[in-house]
Amino acid sequence: MPDHPNLFLDRSLSIAFVATCPPRQCGIATFSSDLEQALKATDESVLIQWAAINEATSIHPYGPHVRWRIRQGILTVTEPRPSI
Repeated sequence: MPDHPNLFLDRSLSIAFVATCPPRQCGIATFSSDLEQALKATDESVLIQWAAINEATSIHPYGPHVRWRIRQGILTVTEPRPSI
């Protein structure tokens, strides 16, 4: 198991948010942060980790709750190769 300060085996619920995250200032980041606080107020043992979405041109100073960073941008989908 990876060594991370927020990982404990005795947690009853583990949640990952894939969203913008404070300190980025936008409505989704504010909503997600409020949702995180409400979940923790309901159950202090819940493990909440973040995959924070960054703008392509900036990096925000996140705390240890952010495990992953995703650079916002254009998703490129490639077509499968035709069978011969």
